[in-house]
Amino acid sequence: RARLDLRRCRSCSLVQLGEPGVPPRGPHGHGALYSTSTTSHLASWSLGLLGDGVVRPGERALEIGAGAGQLLRPLRDAGVEVVGMEHDRAMVALAQADGLDVRPGTFDDPTAQALAASGPPFDLILLNHTLAHAPDLAALVGSVATVLAPGGTVAVEMHHLLELVRLGQFDLVTPAHGSYLSLLALEPLLAAHDLAAVDAETSPNYGGTLRLLVRRQSAGQPDAAVEAVLGEERAASLDRPAGFTGLAELMRRTVRSVRRSEER
Repeated sequence: RARLDLRRCRSCSLVQLGEPGVPPRGPHGHGALYSTSTTSHLASWSLGLLGDGVVRPGERALEIGAGAGQLLRPLRDAGVEVVGMEHDRAMVALAQADGLDVRPGTFDDPTAQALAASGPPFDLILLNHTLAHAPDLAALVGSVATVLAPGGTVAVEMHHLLELVRLGQFDLVTPAHGSYLSLLALEPLLAAHDLAAVDAETSPNYGGTLRLLVRRQSAGQPDAAVEAVLGEERAASLDRPAGFTGLAELMRRTVRSVRRSEER
């Protein structure tokens, strides 16, 4: 058993896992090795980025938290130069066995500086549910900015806090996820590194997923989809404590119900 304690920052609205009583975060995955729906979801994302011209053959792509390379493989096959970083050595071995340049280790500032010094910056950086796992979210975003090409794109997929709150999905709370993300909370963090979301898309995957395209602030303006997501989050009061009272009460009722059933 672990105490799972969500806390919301009063100043920036970021929701994070409280540390007291929570065990160290362990290995955690999203079923990409065995779920055909997940592998199809990832392949369609890669192919969509290619089809939309977000990345082109001959350009460079980096995935942080690359797993066994499911997102990188379609890009590699299309002629994109791909590099991956992955802390799980078993996943690294699977990716390397398929000829993918996936390297063991965590992506931090020294790693970003070494990559920046060893070759051209990356035209595409993939963050597939990576932000939630970061022990230091601001440091990760800063390291991403270090290796991003001036006209490059960061493609982000993440669990959407809006659906967690709206649908009462507190079962998604896990020691593996340090942060529970909304676009409202992510915007100032991106802006601190001269980045901004320019496109947004939601899907029902994993109970509610938000995809973003992020570029340098000088490289483009947010489209209507970004403003629509921000509007939904504000309407749900994710920028105010009142937005979370329903979720808190649902959690309390559920815990009481489980304890009563155990007592019987």
